[in-house]
Formats: sequence, C-alpha cells, structure tokens
Amino acid sequence: MKIKEKISPTMEDYLEVIYLLSQKGEVSLTDIAKRMDVAKPTAHSAMHKLQDNNYINSDYYTKIQITEKGREYGKNIYSRHQLLSKFLNEILGLPKKEAEKEACLIEHAISQETYDRLKAFIKIVLECPEQEIYKSRDRIEDVINHK
Repeated sequence: MKIKEKISPTMEDYLEVIYLLSQKGEVSLTDIAKRMDVAKPTAHSAMHKLQDNNYINSDYYTKIQITEKGREYGKNIYSRHQLLSKFLNEILGLPKKEAEKEACLIEHAISQETYDRLKAFIKIVLECPEQEIYKSRDRIEDVINHK
C-alpha cells in the first residue's frame, strides 16, 4: 500500500501499534496506552481521532478493531520502520538500539517515492556478497573519519 493521505507522526505511531497488537489478537485501550507509554485518557483521545478518520472501529473501553484502511496504513508504517532499521543497522552499521530510534523518526518523514527508491537500493545492496557489505560499511567509516 502506498500512503495517499498523511496523518501526524503520533497518529502513525498509534496505527503501527494497533496493527502490531491486532496481529496477536484483540486490541484494548489498555494495551495501546501501555505500548505507547501514555495515560489511558491520552490514548482514548487518539482513538477518537483515528475513528473519525475511519482507521479503527471502537467503543473505546473494550475492543478496538482496526479497519482495512487502518491495517494497510499501519502495515506500511511498520514495513517502513523495519526496512529503515535494517538499513541503518546492517548496512550503515549503527548499533541496533540507535538504528531503531532513528528509524522511528525517519519513517514519518520520507515520501513514498523516497521509501520505494530506498527499498530498491537496500535490496540491491543486500544481494551483494556479505564481505562486500562490510567493505562498504568500513568505507563509510573511513569517509566519516576523513581517511
């Protein structure tokens, strides 16, 4: 799915969490608040916004059901996060924790076209023999350190 309409990064984070939780079963407001590390009233407010835009169906206090529109959007954000994290960690050599943090920031900022091109680039790079990837990573460090 290509993202056609943009929502705020915070709402994208909520959709990503709801998407991931829905893969494991029922989704509750408590689960979302805990995963987002926010108070229930904060999560409740976000659920209103998502329901108003047809990303979820909910009675807010029991089950939250992600709509097809919400599932596609959440899956796209999750896919972006996974790809960017892999790129930053495995190709650029950032520590995993830092790569995760940076991926979370970047996933909201890049356009669909940039994401598609980066995805193709990463595919090409990862098809290289492993030793070539590590040589590239070493070369990146050399450039950063002005060697």
